Amino acid sequence: MNKDNFCVVPWIHLNTEPNGRVKPCCAYLGEEFGNLKNDTLEEIWNNHYMKSMRSSFLKNEIPNGCSTCTKKESSGGVSYRMAAARATAAWAAARAAVAREAAVTTAGAAWAAARAAARVTAARAEEVRAAAASAAAVTTAGAAWMAARSAARSAAARV
Repeated sequence: MNKDNFCVVPWIHLNTEPNGRVKPCCAYLGEEFGNLKNDTLEEIWNNHYMKSMRSSFLKNEIPNGCSTCTKKESSGGVSYRMAAARATAAWAAARAAVAREAAVTTAGAAWAAARAAARVTAARAEEVRAAAASAAAVTTAGAAWMAARSAARSAAARV
């Protein structure tokens, strides 16, 4: 699989709008994947639209609604897809670092996670901050990612 076409977003994120509409992310231009007025979040997360999108990325295919990211990338910009991949890698590295330091307090764990994430993303921190600024509402898994990203920003500012 060509890693350049893979997008982690359908596995970690959903974008919800005030009117209940749900899409995989804020940059997605296709039809809504569900509506919270009619479906539960769990039903939308596991519906055929989400499964189809995940399947497309696993087959190295880019869904039609993802043209915002592909256009931004083709013009040399940093897309939400790219920012999510980098931040997810930083979050995973931070989580691994915290796991190695099992005796740390909760507050210490957050600091260690932020510091580890800052080390991983220091070279691209400004790029990731700009691209991720457009991120909208997130799922529970995405909320953890957002918290780690926010902590990484603070730590990166201290580096």
